[in-house]
Amino acid sequence: MHFKEHLSLTQARCLRGAIVSLVGRDHQLFHNHGDSGLRYGYPQVQYKVIDGHGAIVGIGGAAAQVMGLASHFPCELMLGERHVALSIDNCQLVPYSPAFDIQPKLYSLTNYLPLNEENIKRYNAMLALTDKISFIEDILTANILAFLKGINYYAQEQIALALTSLQEPRELNYKRVRFVAFDLQFVANIELPDNIGLGKSGSIGFGTLKRQPLPRQSKRPVP
Repeated sequence: MHFKEHLSLTQARCLRGAIVSLVGRDHQLFHNHGDSGLRYGYPQVQYKVIDGHGAIVGIGGAAAQVMGLASHFPCELMLGERHVALSIDNCQLVPYSPAFDIQPKLYSLTNYLPLNEENIKRYNAMLALTDKISFIEDILTANILAFLKGINYYAQEQIALALTSLQEPRELNYKRVRFVAFDLQFVANIELPDNIGLGKSGSIGFGTLKRQPLPRQSKRPVP
């Protein structure tokens, strides 16, 4: 579900609370909590900024629930300290089935949060760049497996991936908690859908995945 209005990243993260107030806390997938507290499974409803516009992504069984939000709009919601009028630009259902392929697929991840408090210390203690890359690759593989488990797909095939670029990490603060965020690109042997979240806090816009075109290989002239 894409909105016509531009939202900041902070406003998009406030969108979750606004939607929960709109539909009620009985709709647990919208706030990713159960009766006993935080739901630790893969978040099936995610709040994002996509191409500068606010968006809500529903995955698997939550797709129909997100589609059902359309009846509430246009409306005005409280995002942080501001009332913001929101109207729907489009609400599109995109079929997806996991598929493995020997042809690599190139993806980008923005504001990716792979490291918890313990892993940050392990990452910073590594001296070799190759060790750091391998460490991130292992965590990213686990994140993809968590997504597949969240849509009830248990891969028999082995996920193969490799980072192709890794920018210097930067510190972000959210709700007074310090995060280390990465922008990166990787190739993998699996088809993944655009705009899903991978890593920590994927439900509020961190670690958004985007398919990228593979660079063309230049042909050498025949001598």
